[in-house]
Amino acid sequence: MFEKKSNIIYIIFLSSVVFITALFFTAISLKKEKNDYSVDYNTTISLGNYIAKITNGTYISDKKELYFCLSTKINTNSEHLSSEPKLNNLRIAFRDKNGKEHKEDLTDKNEISKINDMTYKVTISDVSDDYLYVYIEMKSVREEYQDEDTTDEFGNKQKGEIHKKEEFIQYVIMDRDDITVISSDDDNEKPVTTISFEKPKETENKIETRNMDNSSDVETTRKTAENDVKSETSFTEKSSTGTTSTAQNSDVNTTTNSSGGGYSRDVSSTTTSKTTTSQSSKTVTTTASKVTTKATTKATTKATSKATSAANKPTEFRTEPAKPITLKIGNTSKVKAVYTPINYVPALKWESFDTSKVTVTQDGTVKAVGYGSTIIKVTDTKSGSTASVMITVN
Repeated sequence: MFEKKSNIIYIIFLSSVVFITALFFTAISLKKEKNDYSVDYNTTISLGNYIAKITNGTYISDKKELYFCLSTKINTNSEHLSSEPKLNNLRIAFRDKNGKEHKEDLTDKNEISKINDMTYKVTISDVSDDYLYVYIEMKSVREEYQDEDTTDEFGNKQKGEIHKKEEFIQYVIMDRDDITVISSDDDNEKPVTTISFEKPKETENKIETRNMDNSSDVETTRKTAENDVKSETSFTEKSSTGTTSTAQNSDVNTTTNSSGGGYSRDVSSTTTSKTTTSQSSKTVTTTASKVTTKATTKATTKATSKATSAANKPTEFRTEPAKPITLKIGNTSKVKAVYTPINYVPALKWESFDTSKVTVTQDGTVKAVGYGSTIIKVTDTKSGSTASVMITVN
């Protein structure tokens, strides 16, 4: 009898343990499922040259009003900054009686007020309390710009690279568990004075960078320089005529101008000889011939050298890839210099505009070392041709 009673107690105890364990794991499972909506709430994220943060999610139950704060700050200084991030898309999700999820677009149904230099308050009215989450999308835009024109060693003007308009888009999701619930009588709304920004979170497959031109990036095309070589020799002779026994002065002025490929030089020689009238003509002719031959030879050699160099200049010089590259911290990528004709042998020099964000080796290998965006530039030091590509580190 006692043994039977013990077995019943053991079975009850064991059943209770199994039941409590099942309830525990079910609660954890439900909690995980419930929190799956939250993405980067109260977390610093990167958009173009800015960082941003969504905070202070609050629902006023009796007024059916929901609000949150959007704070932004410049993260990387650049001559061509992207715009301050603005609200681009706002949706709120519900689940109907049949359990089906549906969303309501509130992009144009909200009120935005500025709290301070960094923070905006976004208020949504008429929000029923059965919402699941709020989807908040932000956008920053970098307008099209062109690099400054440069001049090569021959004096030829090289057009600066054109960078097409870009859009940087990021989103945040506020789960209903992220949002504080109060009533209008509660005095829980604290004024937002300062927002602390931590290091931007490294996100995966969440940021979107769009080039606003569907065509390929502008490829810098270089024309072959054609230089005309002109040599002009002027010979001026001044002499006076006298008797055979009278000494005369003969001045020989020879000027040679050579111009080609932006190169110019004046060769001037003056020879004065004292001789008799019968020897003057011979002396002048000989001296002029020597000076003219020497000047012409130098001018021709220089002009030929410059013209040959210009003919070997690439007609096309660009990076591959040409479109902006996005990397994670610590990742590397290879950028190539592409040129035409392919048998041209360039002298490449690689450089990073900001080595605290991206470094580059002289074989074109770039490495992401810090958050933000910068430009990698490659220069052909032989021709002066340049090309560049933007690198964004998330």
